[in-house]
Amino acid sequence: MSGGPDDTLPADWAVLGKHQGRSMGYEVLAGSFSAASAGRYLFSATTGTPDDRDPAGALPWLVFLGTVPDEPGPACAVVETTWDGTRDATGAAGFSWGLVLLEWEQAGAAALTWTGLGRGAAALRLPAESGDRLPLPAAPADADELAATVEELGFGWAAGVAALLLDGRRVVITAPPGGTLPDPDTRVRILDAVCALLPYGCRSWLSGATWTGKSDHQLRLVFASAARTGQQEVPLGGPPPEPRGDAARGYLAELWRVRQKEQPTASVVAHLLASTAIVPVQDAASALQVLREMDLLGSVVGDIRHGRGSLTDVARLLRLHPMESLKEQHQGTLLSFLFLCVRGPDGHRARELLEEHWPRRAARLLADEILALGATGESFGLARRHLGLLREFESGHPGAFDELFTALVTGSGGNPVWIGELIAYVERTHAHTSAAADRLVMDQNEVGHAWLSSLMDPNRDRSPLSRIVAVALAEGLASWPGWLRYGGVLTGQLTPDRADESDAADFMGSQGDGGGWRAALEIARDHRTPAAISPAWPALRQALRGAHGRDVLPLLDAVAPPEATDLKPRVAADADLLHLLVPANGTGNAGGNGPGIGSGTGARAAAALPRLRRLAGQPAIDAYADAVAGRLRTDPVLKDPVVDALLGDAPDAVGWSVLRRLTWRISSVESTLLEGLATRLASPAYPPWLDLDLSAEMVERLECRPGLAWLRPARDLRAATGNFQSLNDWCGIFAGACRGHAVGSHALYEFGLAVAKLGLAFSFDVSVALETRRPGLGYDLYRALHESGRYPELVQRLRDHSLEEVRRHRRLLADLGLPQSPAAQPVAPPPDPGWRQGPPEHYGRPALTSGHPAPYDPAPPGYRPAPIPAPVPIPAMPQQSPDMPEDAAAADYDESGEPRRFKPGRPRLRKRPR
Repeated sequence: MSGGPDDTLPADWAVLGKHQGRSMGYEVLAGSFSAASAGRYLFSATTGTPDDRDPAGALPWLVFLGTVPDEPGPACAVVETTWDGTRDATGAAGFSWGLVLLEWEQAGAAALTWTGLGRGAAALRLPAESGDRLPLPAAPADADELAATVEELGFGWAAGVAALLLDGRRVVITAPPGGTLPDPDTRVRILDAVCALLPYGCRSWLSGATWTGKSDHQLRLVFASAARTGQQEVPLGGPPPEPRGDAARGYLAELWRVRQKEQPTASVVAHLLASTAIVPVQDAASALQVLREMDLLGSVVGDIRHGRGSLTDVARLLRLHPMESLKEQHQGTLLSFLFLCVRGPDGHRARELLEEHWPRRAARLLADEILALGATGESFGLARRHLGLLREFESGHPGAFDELFTALVTGSGGNPVWIGELIAYVERTHAHTSAAADRLVMDQNEVGHAWLSSLMDPNRDRSPLSRIVAVALAEGLASWPGWLRYGGVLTGQLTPDRADESDAADFMGSQGDGGGWRAALEIARDHRTPAAISPAWPALRQALRGAHGRDVLPLLDAVAPPEATDLKPRVAADADLLHLLVPANGTGNAGGNGPGIGSGTGARAAAALPRLRRLAGQPAIDAYADAVAGRLRTDPVLKDPVVDALLGDAPDAVGWSVLRRLTWRISSVESTLLEGLATRLASPAYPPWLDLDLSAEMVERLECRPGLAWLRPARDLRAATGNFQSLNDWCGIFAGACRGHAVGSHALYEFGLAVAKLGLAFSFDVSVALETRRPGLGYDLYRALHESGRYPELVQRLRDHSLEEVRRHRRLLADLGLPQSPAAQPVAPPPDPGWRQGPPEHYGRPALTSGHPAPYDPAPPGYRPAPIPAPVPIPAMPQQSPDMPEDAAAADYDESGEPRRFKPGRPRLRKRPR
């Protein structure tokens, strides 16, 4: 670039016009450079023939140009349209266009604007003949003057028009409604002021005019009476429309931002004038970048906070301003943005910037950003992302992860749920914890509950529970929270006596949806700690009442298997009792009265106490009973199902032992027990229940119930048979059990048992003995046995036995010389059947002494007579006849045949007469 003396610049020039008096078109008449090149500038500035009838369009017109078609590069040019007084051959007035042109680099270096260019051109007198360049006075731009014009126009109006130009619009400034346009010099200042709000480099493609005619043109910012097609009209001082493009709108917003930061308009103009690098046509993004560099830090930070951050802008900022030179708040914003970009498409570049500009207090800055959001879901998610990224940078910045984690859990504003969940998340995801975090979990109950709740979710690793219990043990924790004590029992690190029901409730209550029981049972299953069931009794009982009650039992059985033989009696009792709370058929109220034996659920009830049958030794059974008694005292609704389950379908020694201890410990159990016994004694399957060792008072209370008046005689018959009591006593009891000659079904059944035990000969002796007591009763017994239809095999055997006796007596009579009846046929004795093998000889046919049958002595030691087959199953027994007094069945007859009352209890075993 060559410069002139002082403040002038060498400028090319050219003149377009007509020669005086010649008939010709307009042509380049003179100039300092190529006429072809000059013509391209001059003809680009012609917008129509001036019309002197429009005052606003009075000459001279000024047109400012930057780039014109077919020229290799931009320039800084002004074209003045005037009437030089010449006329052509037709007499028409001739106009001239004078061009003054500077190279782009010259104008940019001198910060020459359209105002200065117009003033400099006005000072020149263009020669009539071609010649050299002319020295152009080049006064540099006055930012204060331009800023004053902007303020005079209104910052919003000038900025809005500038944004429209950046948006690619061709803007026409018209007179305001009811007003006029200013003079040409003021118009130049207006054009220059609008362009001053764009980077100076935009003047390479900008163009403007103080007035335009009616011809088409491509000028971008002009004054005119009205807009033409493709132009955007903006009244002077009127509100300009919004730009269409995002970049142009962003540029307008940035102009307002720097203005609102109390930046003087003159400073903005000066900054933009200094940016002389060419900005490509309509490249709003480049223009915005130039504007932001005035307040690069503020604009970059502002964009980040508004979600418009650019990694390119951040990189440019960090090149100009090192991270450590910025304020901490700005460091935090940039650091957070770079962390966000790491997961995006430009992640590689973001990582490079982080490694290059890692701040010393990175962890603290990230913690401040997270904590500023409060204890919210958003802050928790941000904490998770930042911790995850810090884990990736741990190798290059050791300790940063732990520093951020500790800062978050110790400075989160005291929200315990947020802290507890974050501690659990970090341990679960990153296998990391800290001493400070562990103390918070152990010392602050709400933090511990939130931490524990995270462990209870399905499919979660529960090993942190064992770890935190181990930490508490190692540190000798003085005050253990309840949930931690029960957690120690669950994991087997504490003995069962260290936790109670309130501790278990505290543990399970940490999960708000009531599902804590599931996690507790799963932990106990995994650690094989069935002792944890007992403290959890109330919570498990409540769970059984809920919608997922059926889900409790499989887990319960996994913790305390029914087949286990090493369970503590209390644990076995609690597990069995919990099973009783869920009815076998899946319906009914948990803990309510179960169905009776007759409904077929007794077997299931008995099977509900499998752990009781696995206990070894009476002390363990007694401890089981004591544990059951303890539950019954606090949970009386269990009494009915417990008694029903212990009774079961058939009596057994273990269940009866527990029942007897329960009646001793809790008096109200006896009434429930009697009710269960009465139900079973009234059923067809009553026989085994007669062998129970009932107290006299219980028997008395039972036989007072409707339909059970037969109980005492039947028990006495059973005892007499079992003790091999005398025939006389046995028949006395039997006669007392019969009303007159009616033989009851219960007495008949006991007779069948006695025959099976004592032999067939016993039946004949009973029939004879009964005849002596009550004539006809012996025959009634045989008849009832046949008519009942229940004992067909026994009846057949008695028939065979009687026929054998008949044959024997006939032979004896024949031997005595008594001739046989003609109708009688000799009968050969049948072979001796195996079932005829009976008790010792004195059982076969006892001799009569003193008119009374001889007593039946027990068999010799080791002797077992062949029993007769058991009777067929007994159908439902009829109830006692209504007209039969209850005390009749209890009557007995003494040896003289007089009735007498039996004393309650088992019959005494008589001594054998010597």
